[in-house]
Amino acid sequence: MDILHPITLDYTGNAIRAVIIEGRPWFVLYDVCRAFALHLKNGIPQVDQPARRIAEGDMRLVRVQTGGGPRPIRLTSVRGLHEVVRSKSRRGMVPVNSPSPAATDRFRQWVEGEA
Repeated sequence: MDILHPITLDYTGNAIRAVIIEGRPWFVLYDVCRAFALHLKNGIPQVDQPARRIAEGDMRLVRVQTGGGPRPIRLTSVRGLHEVVRSKSRRGMVPVNSPSPAATDRFRQWVEGEA
């Protein structure tokens, strides 16, 4: 298994690591849960629950280079990213703590633009 080297994207001051696989962005599920304050237990993201809701084709387990060396990390596709965030929000694809129309637009623009 190859070791992937992620890039870090910024979503409203929160770092979300991503890697490009076959020309498409894949996001570190742990970072997504942390950035959107989803599935936290004592402040630590728990990725097992959101991982169960993501379709098999939208989830990958890969080795990613981290500060502590290479480790297996769960990634999600753009479609899986939308599913995780939408499942825990009150108004579609927006963080739970910011359900305004402006936040919805900001998230959509971030996914379509930066990611």
